[in-house]
Amino acid sequence: MSLGYNSINLIGNLGDEPSLKTTQGGLSVCEFSLAVNERVGRGEEAKDVVTWVRVVTWNGQAESSAAYLAKGRRVFVSGSLRVEQYEDKNDGTPRTAVKVMARTVKFLDPAPGADDAKGGNSAPKGRSQQPGRNSAGRGGNANRDYQPQPHSDDTPF
Repeated sequence: MSLGYNSINLIGNLGDEPSLKTTQGGLSVCEFSLAVNERVGRGEEAKDVVTWVRVVTWNGQAESSAAYLAKGRRVFVSGSLRVEQYEDKNDGTPRTAVKVMARTVKFLDPAPGADDAKGGNSAPKGRSQQPGRNSAGRGGNANRDYQPQPHSDDTPF
């Protein structure tokens, strides 16, 4: 059997605050929604279309994402698509969720409070992890303890 290729690159803005959790196996996992805006059509018929995507980060990347990202911040995400099946908590209806398992998250906006003129960094105290570092690829499959989390169909803002 030949293997396929699953890769996606997105630039967008966070639609909610990142949610950091720890799995039973001790791995850090962070999820957030990403709004990707596109202009569709031409001339006066052009309109903006927003595609909402759930992004999942792991380990050091999860901790950096939770520490540095906030609703509205602009980011670049590179990863692979994952389709998950689950049952709706309210009525038991089968649902499908498509998520991006991020390998890389690059913060495109300066950190809030950063001294832009001097290139300052407002990293949270006690954090030595550089934004955008990805440790999820080390030490085997970081997604092995991932548990899909159903999400609301409501837009986060």
